[in-house]
Amino acid sequence: MLSKIVQTIKRRWIRLWYQPIRVIVFHHVSDERDVLVCQESDWTQLDQFKCNIEHLSQHYTFISLSEACDKLQHDWFRFRKYAVLTTDDGLVSVLNVLPWLEDMKIPLTLFINTRYMTGDKLKPIHMDWLSKLAPDADVKAIAKRMYLSKEQIFEMTSPNIEIGLHGHEHLDARTITESEFEQNIKQCEQLLYNYPRYVSAYAYPWGRSTDASVQYLQKQGIVPVVVDGCKNYVWTGYIHRECIDNVQL
Repeated sequence: MLSKIVQTIKRRWIRLWYQPIRVIVFHHVSDERDVLVCQESDWTQLDQFKCNIEHLSQHYTFISLSEACDKLQHDWFRFRKYAVLTTDDGLVSVLNVLPWLEDMKIPLTLFINTRYMTGDKLKPIHMDWLSKLAPDADVKAIAKRMYLSKEQIFEMTSPNIEIGLHGHEHLDARTITESEFEQNIKQCEQLLYNYPRYVSAYAYPWGRSTDASVQYLQKQGIVPVVVDGCKNYVWTGYIHRECIDNVQL
């Protein structure tokens, strides 16, 4: 009972001295949904996406993921609300919003799956539902219009862009061995490490982490990034995110 009271007091004290840093993740954004590229739950109509970001910008100051990590680790107090914008998988549709985000001066962190930069393969879960929806579909054609190429990624020279890890392949950390997880990270890191604004952070596919994988990342100096709908107040060793796909804020 006493420990619960102490934890409640601690949470209230933190929220008194620290305004939150919200870390947002989105996936596909376009005028119209390509039914072979994404499901409706992973997609936001372009105008709705802009409305969502404009709404957030009225209440939060957007900063980069690197700045957020620094603030969480070193702020003695925080009276301004901040937000961080991220996107996963390395999707071509991000090109639909990059010029607008540049005009808005909003930083963006892209978490990349490096296996799909070659444009010849889809992630396993995509293959599963595509095989039911359109079994005769041209997988390579879909992959090319779905994923950014390595050249496109490394040509993103804006100082507002950061690139982080999403694994070589889009794998669930809870369904693979520790060795497979580590290899998946190393392959991804080898291909992205030389990007000028590489950020040493790993976003878990579906936000699904394990204690062992979190410990491995932290030992490697890689910040674990999960999706749990929570806000960030002080440094806890990893980053909380919330998804805004297919919603109206």
